[in-house]
Amino acid sequence: MSLIILKLGGSVVTEKDKPVTPNKENIKRLSREIAEAGEGELILIHGGGSYGHPVADEYNLSEGY
Repeated sequence: MSLIILKLGGSVVTEKDKPVTPNKENIKRLSREIAEAGEGELILIHGGGSYGHPVADEYNLSEGY
């Protein structure tokens, strides 16, 4: 059995231009595609997208904390 590490970028799973808004269509499609990919152990990592980026911008986290 193989181990797969998959990162889904935040701009793929959220609506980039709408704060705190999931992209339900992409999430459903990706869920189907991942399920159809077969068996194996999966580590799924997600980005912040429209949930994390506005907060990071508000507090200038790109400059450090």
